[in-house]
Amino acid sequence: MERESVPHDTRSMIASRLSALRIRFLDVLETRLNEVEALRDALEAGGLPQAVREDHVRAICFAAHKTVGVAATLGFADLGMLSQRVELAATDHLEHREPPTTPRMVVALTDDMLGEMALILAQAGR
Repeated sequence: MERESVPHDTRSMIASRLSALRIRFLDVLETRLNEVEALRDALEAGGLPQAVREDHVRAICFAAHKTVGVAATLGFADLGMLSQRVELAATDHLEHREPPTTPRMVVALTDDMLGEMALILAQAGR
């Protein structure tokens, strides 16, 4: 079976759209990094009531979830993998699965995700 080649104009249009999506993703990533850092810092400092701590873990989980698929699709596979780890750990904590996942574990994984976000942004000159 012969494979049809994609016309140059179509490839160029796809590349242009992907480039625009990557730029938009980097904009979102900057905001998300700042938001998640603040949540992580509050968790790390401790002393939060349990309900607030759980809300922070839930917010980190949601941010990681939103990052997982988009990151991998746009060529940031490591960020996608690290975000998935954060999402799974946060979900385990929130659902009280065994063995227990502590907020400290979520914070440690979040640090890895934030580091990758910062690296991507630095490489993009942001």
